[in-house]
Amino acid sequence: MDGTFWDREAGYLTEDEFNYTSAIRKNFGGPRRTSECYNVMEFSFEEAYIPYIIPTTIFFRRYWWIGFPICAVYLALIFGGRSYMRHRPAYVLRRTLICWNSTIALFSIFLTFKFIPYTVSEIYTGHFYSTACFANYMDFSCQRLFIYGWLFGLSKVVELGDTAFIVLRKKPLLFLHWYHHVTVLLFCWYSMGKGASIAVGLFFVVNNAAVHAFMYTYYALRALGVHVPRWASMSLTLLQISQMLVAIYLNLLAYHLKRTTYP
Repeated sequence: MDGTFWDREAGYLTEDEFNYTSAIRKNFGGPRRTSECYNVMEFSFEEAYIPYIIPTTIFFRRYWWIGFPICAVYLALIFGGRSYMRHRPAYVLRRTLICWNSTIALFSIFLTFKFIPYTVSEIYTGHFYSTACFANYMDFSCQRLFIYGWLFGLSKVVELGDTAFIVLRKKPLLFLHWYHHVTVLLFCWYSMGKGASIAVGLFFVVNNAAVHAFMYTYYALRALGVHVPRWASMSLTLLQISQMLVAIYLNLLAYHLKRTTYP
């Protein structure tokens, strides 16, 4: 086929994709690790996913832009749904809401449990700056963690369902709520496909997951009827804003390092 290249893992690729895949296997010319990635509680499915790292990376490199139509449909549905519900009685959905929030809370807690030790280890061993630029595809110990990055990216689409509960229960639809969902989804999908450094996403995972672990636990407790102090709600808002600032910092850091330390 003219203009295409064959890759044993990803199939037919364009020249750009083929060059990108070759760079991945050489870890983008980055420095070799002097220690393994710290992975607390290893699972068999982590290793089973390793053959799909390259194909999944190419998928997001090709289709990162799908995040835009997804967000467009999301915005149309939530604002259209709010108009539809204006003269209709609100749904209660208490049990469904408890299950929804509890499930996402557990998922976020699990990701936090996996990635906080990893992040602390990277900082302690001095790999933080190099890892911000290079995703260490070729290191087996690091490859086992990549499945969580892709699950995290897909979870941003699932989490759009949060707003359905707000609309159907006729609760206030705050700008910060839907803006956060849209920007995080677009950021994640772009980072996984075309971002300055896909490795930055590994640090963003723990940043976002830790905030969501608290946030969805808070929502689950509220749905259960447990009294939660007002300061907890205010703290969550500050955490949501802070994670956006951290994400901006991480990307600026990766951009700076790639222009200076690791060109």
